[in-house]
Amino acid sequence: MCGITGSVWSDPSRAITQDRLNDMTFTLQHRGPDEIGMHLPAHEPGSTNSGNLGVALGFRRLAIIDVEQGQQPICNEDESIWLVFNGEIYNHAELRQQLIRQGHSFRSHCDSETIVHLYEQYGVDLFDHLNGMFAFAIWDSNNQRLMLARDRLGQKPLFYHYHPSNGQVIFGSELKSILASGLVKREMNPRALDDFLVYQYVPHPRSIFQSINKLAPGHYAVFENGKLHTQCYWNPDLDRVHDLSLSDTKTRLLELVTTSVHSRMESEVPLGAFLSGGVDSSLIVALMDQHQK
Repeated sequence: MCGITGSVWSDPSRAITQDRLNDMTFTLQHRGPDEIGMHLPAHEPGSTNSGNLGVALGFRRLAIIDVEQGQQPICNEDESIWLVFNGEIYNHAELRQQLIRQGHSFRSHCDSETIVHLYEQYGVDLFDHLNGMFAFAIWDSNNQRLMLARDRLGQKPLFYHYHPSNGQVIFGSELKSILASGLVKREMNPRALDDFLVYQYVPHPRSIFQSINKLAPGHYAVFENGKLHTQCYWNPDLDRVHDLSLSDTKTRLLELVTTSVHSRMESEVPLGAFLSGGVDSSLIVALMDQHQK
């Protein structure tokens, strides 16, 4: 579990200063106790390095893969694309080899760098290639574009504030990192409160605060030319029918669960599991043990 936060803006009066970015990132320290990282280039409207937008990215890391070289925010070779990322990409090794064959070069072994080059190669179509749990933000300085994205089932959280008149987006893994900017009002959303009292949960796109939204699972958001739009990149195919016998279904289910468990066992730190004694957790631990033998 890591924590990401940041902002892009056009109005200098709403700039994220170093102190503000420190405060925003500090609120996420419980999500990433191992490292802190920030990207805050000088904001000079009209300059070649930042265009008309200021950008600030903050990161708290829980180091699991490539502990020595996996620092974030991470960028491509010419520093035109920057990423902060919370999660894990299970097929990053295969993607890396594919990208190397396409001419990309890597300086680390972390899955976060794979996302950078995947975006460089495919743009917003990168989701067709990703297998993992994630919430990330990509800053594309050449196109003056911020992209926020969340995995298919919403395992990793991501919130954002956007108001057209502000020309600004502020995002974070948790609400408190956005509020720590000092630029967002703590005004409660009555509809979200109703939802919470009924469901004990606030469904997307609302959050408990009026001016902060929750990015939906399987969606990405793009802020470009002063406007933000969201797009669904995945929905479950509920009409799909499999004509399998019970025996074949059991075999296929075991294959899928085995592949799923094994793909989550890449780590440079000790692995563990919550074992309750039930069928599901016992199966997961048994498959982990099988993989390590």
